[in-house]
Amino acid sequence: VQKHFTPDVTVLCLKNAALESMIKLDPKLSFEQKRKLYKQLMTHLANAQQICPQMTARLVAESQLRACIGLYHNIDPKQVLDLFESLVANGTLTYKEDATTIDLHLSHFIHIQFILRYVIGYKLHEFDLDSDESGITLIVGRDANSKMAGIEYECSIKQFVQDELCRYE
Repeated sequence: VQKHFTPDVTVLCLKNAALESMIKLDPKLSFEQKRKLYKQLMTHLANAQQICPQMTARLVAESQLRACIGLYHNIDPKQVLDLFESLVANGTLTYKEDATTIDLHLSHFIHIQFILRYVIGYKLHEFDLDSDESGITLIVGRDANSKMAGIEYECSIKQFVQDELCRYE
């Protein structure tokens, strides 16, 4: 007798990570092969939320964005922009805490890099930077969720943001 196996969120996240890595890092795969994997991942993500309610909309959206960045960032970055803006518009992903604050502390490095470049390239005009006292606050600190795989990463995020911002003039 074969029992029906319902995967938990960890198993689903591992499958997502494997597909994302293949899309982003496997040099042997053609763009078309990677695009097929991307479509497979999108189908998997849609099904995963139904199978496992703990697979939150945010986890799904983050996986979609990482895979999209991996597939399209050098070929068609507009695809990444469109996906990110749709995820922000429907409230699945957020990056602004308020009118002058960008919250990066729960993000993966690839998301942080994308958000910084997105804000600098497309949204800087939305921040009131005319007065001497104005500016943008970046949250990179920790809270209860500031560990991944048991490893503290607050300092890494802060350093990553500083390094990324130093690349701009």
